[in-house]
Amino acid sequence: MRVRWLLLAAAVLLFAVDRLVWPLTQPLEFMAGDAMLQAHAAQGAPVPGILLINIDERSLSEMAGEFGRWPWPRSVHAELLEKILAQQPRAVVFDIQFTDYDMQNPAGDKYLIDVAVPAENVFFPLHVLPQSDAGPALPLDEWGYRLGFEKTPAAVPGAELDLVPALRPLSETGRVGAISVIEDADGVLRRYALYFERAGWRVPSLPAKVAAYLGIDIPSRGDIRLHWDGRPEDREQYSYADVFTDLARGTPESFDGVFTDTIVIIGGNAPSLYDLKVTPVSNVHPGADILATALGDLLHDDWLRPMPTWLVLLAGLLLLGGIGWSFHAGHGMRAGGALLAVTAIAWTLAAWWALHADWLLPVVPALFYAVLLYIALGLYQTLQERAARDRAVATFGRFIDPRVVASLIREGSDVLNAQPESREVTVLFSDIRGFTTLSETRAPEEIVHLLNRYFARQVDVIFRYHGTVDKFIGDAIMAFWGAPVANPDQAEHAIRAALEMTRVVREFRDELAETGIDFDIGIGLHTGQAVVGFIGAEHRLDYTAIGDTVNLASRIEGQTKGVARVLVSDETQARCADKFHFIDHGEFTVKGRARAVRLYEPQEEGS
Repeated sequence: MRVRWLLLAAAVLLFAVDRLVWPLTQPLEFMAGDAMLQAHAAQGAPVPGILLINIDERSLSEMAGEFGRWPWPRSVHAELLEKILAQQPRAVVFDIQFTDYDMQNPAGDKYLIDVAVPAENVFFPLHVLPQSDAGPALPLDEWGYRLGFEKTPAAVPGAELDLVPALRPLSETGRVGAISVIEDADGVLRRYALYFERAGWRVPSLPAKVAAYLGIDIPSRGDIRLHWDGRPEDREQYSYADVFTDLARGTPESFDGVFTDTIVIIGGNAPSLYDLKVTPVSNVHPGADILATALGDLLHDDWLRPMPTWLVLLAGLLLLGGIGWSFHAGHGMRAGGALLAVTAIAWTLAAWWALHADWLLPVVPALFYAVLLYIALGLYQTLQERAARDRAVATFGRFIDPRVVASLIREGSDVLNAQPESREVTVLFSDIRGFTTLSETRAPEEIVHLLNRYFARQVDVIFRYHGTVDKFIGDAIMAFWGAPVANPDQAEHAIRAALEMTRVVREFRDELAETGIDFDIGIGLHTGQAVVGFIGAEHRLDYTAIGDTVNLASRIEGQTKGVARVLVSDETQARCADKFHFIDHGEFTVKGRARAVRLYEPQEEGS
C-alpha cells in the first residue's frame, strides 16, 4: 500500500516539475505536436490575401541572361515594385535584405529608394545579430526612434545594437522589422518573434511591423507559436520571372489586377539562396512563407495560445490519481490500462480540437507520466502477485498436491486466498495404535525416522485422492476433502484414500517385520459443515478446518479399536452408498454428543 502511494507521489512530482520547472518531456512533445500540426496543416489552407512572389531557381536561370547572376541590380526590384504599387496592394514586404550600396550600379539603388520611400506600405527586413557577435553597432539613442524601435523604461543610456539594417534611406522610413528566426533546441522553427529586446529597446519583427501598420493590435508577448494553416505549396504564389516579365509589358496578360488589395511578399525559395528552414510542416520551408504565416496569424488572430498551465496540471493530476486509484481499489492493470487508453484517445482528440480553436494542448507530458505510473504500479502488482503465488505454493504445497497448486495458479483461481468460510468437507483422522508402547522401547531418532517414512507414504495417498493434509498430531494425521477446491465426490475420495492407507500400513509393517516393530492404525471419517481457511495469529497462520465435524471425525477414529480399521459416519456413508459395500456396526456413544452415532465399515467392491 505504501509503495503505491510513493509511486503515485513520484509521478505527480515529476509531472509538476516537467510543467513548472524543467520540461523533461519537451523533445517527445515536439515530435507529437509537430506530427499533429503537420496533419492539421494538410487539411487546411493558408489564409487568403497574402501571396508570394518567389525568386526560384527558374527565375535565377531565366533572368541571368539579362541581369546577370544573383544578386540582381536593385533596379530590377524597383521596377517590379513600381508595377505592383500601381495595382494598390495593401502592403508589399521584401524578404530580401538590401544592406550595402551597389557601388557598380548606384542608379539602381536610387531607383529603388525613389520608389520605396514615398510608399507608406512598403517594408524591408533587418537582421538583429546575437549579442555576442561583433557587427556594425548603431547607437540606439540616435537611431532607435528613426528605425521605429520602442524605448522602454529599462533602456540603457548610450546602448548600441549590433544589426544588419537596410539601406539608410529605407531604414529611416521606420518601415523595417527583424527577420531573425527563433529555433528550438532541436533546430526546428515553431515560433516567430514579435520583437527582440536589446538594452531596454524593443526591436519589432517584420510581421509585427506590417500588422501594426494594417491596424492590428499586437500581442504583448515576445513571440507567438505559429499556426500552420496549409503547407508551403498550398499558398498562392508566383515565380518572380513570370511576374516581372508580364508586368514589364505595356498591358499585362496574366497579372493585371492580381495584387490589388493583397499583401505581397517578395522573397526567395531557391535552395541556392539558403533561405530554407525546418518547420513542423516541412524540412525545406521557404523563409518568405514562414513570414507570411506569421503575418497571417497576426492579422486573423490565429496564432496558437498555450493551454493554461493550471488546466493542464489539473487534468494530468486527475489522470494520475485515477490510475493510482484503480490499483489502490484492487481493479489492477486491466482497469488502469482501460483508463489510460480512453484518456489517451480523449486527450489526443481534445488536442486536435484545440488546434482548430487556436489552442495548443500538450499531448505528451501527462500521458507520459501516466504510462510511467501505470508501468511502475503494474510491475509492483506483478511482483506482489508473484510473491503471493510463491507463498501460496509454499503454503499449500504442504497441504495439497503441488501439481494441484500449480494448476490453480495457472488458472488464476481465487481459492488460494483461502479466507475462512463455512464449507462441507469430509474429515479424516488416522492414528497409529500402540505408538506409545513403541516409542518407549525405541530411541527417539529411530521413532522420528520411522514416522517420517510412514507420513511420506500416507501423504502421497491423500494427495493421490485429492485430499488436503491439515496437520500431524504426534503420530496422528488429520486430512479433509472439499477444500480449498470444491469436490462433489469428496466422501468417495476420502474413503478410497482411507482404504489405500490401510494397505500402505500393511506393506510398511511387512517391511519392518525384521526389526520387530509391529503397529496398526485406525481411521475415522465424517462429512459435514466446517469452517475452513487460514486461522491463527498474524504471524502464525495455519490452513485448517474447525468445528463439530472435525471433532466427530476424531471421536469416530477413537471407536475403531477392536471394531475395524476404518469407520465412517452415516453422513459419509449416505453420500457414496452405491460406491462401496458397507458393514453396519450399529450405534456408538461418543464423547461430546448427546445422540448416538451410527458407524459403518467400508469395504472395496468384491470384498
